[in-house]
Amino acid sequence: MARTQPHSIQPSRRQALLGLFGLGSVLSFGCTTSGKNFCFLGYSTEPNYDPDIRSVYVPIFKIGRGIFETTPYRDMEFTLTRQVVDTIESTTPFKVISEPDRADTELQGTIVSMRKNVLNRTPFNEVRELELIIGVEIVWHDLRPGKEGKILTNPQRKKSAVDVGDLPFDTLNPPAPEGPQKPQPVLISDKGRVIPELGETNASGLDMVLKRLAVKIVSAMERPW
Repeated sequence: MARTQPHSIQPSRRQALLGLFGLGSVLSFGCTTSGKNFCFLGYSTEPNYDPDIRSVYVPIFKIGRGIFETTPYRDMEFTLTRQVVDTIESTTPFKVISEPDRADTELQGTIVSMRKNVLNRTPFNEVRELELIIGVEIVWHDLRPGKEGKILTNPQRKKSAVDVGDLPFDTLNPPAPEGPQKPQPVLISDKGRVIPELGETNASGLDMVLKRLAVKIVSAMERPW
């Protein structure tokens, strides 16, 4: 008895044309181009940072009250500032400027907290594992002409359901003039690990947490979604 060959399912010409038409419709619906940038299904190649900002001035970070610096934590504000500058230069289109008069923006930071938590001890009561947690508050000021006083790191206000611009102007109750924004420092924290049995020290744990903080601080300079 001859074995019957299974029928291969091949799309007809009409089905192929309908499939191509449907794919083209999806692409045209979810894909737009804007200059050099490309968008597809909610994803875009637009930069994460404001293209109108070109330069940043980063003064030396400050140390908050109550933080007692001892070796190897002494002068860690200088190390953190250098880490932030290197991260800005390597991961963003911004240029770090040493003169605030020539910069578009200014990024200020203050180390406000530092603590060590012992997570594990040896039978001889020696530290086996601990974590170093550091908290930093940052404020990003706009220095561009006409935008002085704007705080770029302030949280974005939610859009009101009523558009104020559509309301008639009341001469008896004029709107209050907008003054300079009050800075709302953004708190960023991270931790570093110290395991002496693996050769890790307080210095290596400090280096770990400062590098992580620098990445988080620069990420906070991205444009809101």
